[in-house]
Amino acid sequence: MPTISVLKSDFYRLAGLGSDYPLAALSDDLLLVKGELSSRTRDGQPLRAADGCWLDPAGDAHLRIELADTNRPDLWCVEGVARQLRDHRTGRQQRYPFYASQPAELQIQVDPRLAEIRPFIGGFLAEGGQVDEASLLAFIEGQETLDRNFGRRRRAVSIGLYDGRAARFPLSYRAVGWDEVRFEPLAPAAQLKESQPWPAGAAMAPREILARHPAGQEYGAILEGAGLVPLLADAAGEVLSLIPIINSAGLGRAAPGMTSLFVEATGIELDQVLLTLNILAANLADRGWSIRPVTAEYPFDTPRGRSVTAPHPLALTQRVPLELFDRVLGEHVEAAEILEKLEAYGVSASADGDAVLAVSPDYRQDFLHPVDVIEDFAISRGYASFTPLLPADFTVGRLDPLTEYEDLLRDLMIGFAFEEA
Repeated sequence: MPTISVLKSDFYRLAGLGSDYPLAALSDDLLLVKGELSSRTRDGQPLRAADGCWLDPAGDAHLRIELADTNRPDLWCVEGVARQLRDHRTGRQQRYPFYASQPAELQIQVDPRLAEIRPFIGGFLAEGGQVDEASLLAFIEGQETLDRNFGRRRRAVSIGLYDGRAARFPLSYRAVGWDEVRFEPLAPAAQLKESQPWPAGAAMAPREILARHPAGQEYGAILEGAGLVPLLADAAGEVLSLIPIINSAGLGRAAPGMTSLFVEATGIELDQVLLTLNILAANLADRGWSIRPVTAEYPFDTPRGRSVTAPHPLALTQRVPLELFDRVLGEHVEAAEILEKLEAYGVSASADGDAVLAVSPDYRQDFLHPVDVIEDFAISRGYASFTPLLPADFTVGRLDPLTEYEDLLRDLMIGFAFEEA
């Protein structure tokens, strides 16, 4: 399950909590995100018993939050958890006006040869804010968590952050040969070998990066067997990154003080790329940034057309009969209460005859069944508010006959020297 580390002061500010808000109360609030405060720090050491926090070398207090839900990648970051708590405290959903599908002025041109390698890309420009140490660390933490879990260690989705003021549009997402382009990658956090210091300022081809750079060694298998590799460059030919491996040391270096950021995501499923960008756009908007959409122009068909703008509308709608709320929850609930609690949980809801029409925010895509809406209502109202009932029937469980047959077949196949995967 995802576990995130948050700077306590930054988290409290985003959630609208006072600096003296007790951790005991916060523990109760985290039930809204199916989370709890971890009892250990990032390196596994016990937390200080006095305040439930751990201190970094600069003396800043941190919290570790363990999340028990893998259906909500928007919660795998400090901004997402803070947003859910803030919406519930204010009783209303935060609105984001930048989710749109119309073409944008800023564009990314996609190479047709990438259709069989890593076809999908999207991005947006964030302006009007300023990168500080806390927000940069939070973005990197959220990026790494999304890359590792939702992105399956960058295979499905990977994220890049760049100097938006220096990048010149339109950008070019193109396929290049392994030795065709040379650029200076971001230096690794540690040297490859003690006897071989990292050559600062050295330009390298993709083949060299995968062979020598730690990021290339860790993620190079994603491009294994590809005749060409994905590269992102701007209109002046400056390289932003070798995707999904490493940013360039020029445009790909994000640092405190920057006032314009370009955020990009690539992957093998378009809606996963767009959902990732929707989450990151909401996160930056919560920190005061203005979001400018960017349109990716494809030379091939995609599930959402040949011109796809990010951030992108991805809201899902469920119509849930009021009778189903009563039956699933075990007691009668009024439509007015349902609408109120859903709105406080960040869900747009309206009455539709004898049913409720619920619309998820664009940074969520987990409204797959009516019961998902009922769960949101129950969490928002609080499970402790429902009257518990003991089961009235006594039953004895047993394996389904189909499962017994599968187990027998599995044993036979292993006996024939097959391996189960």
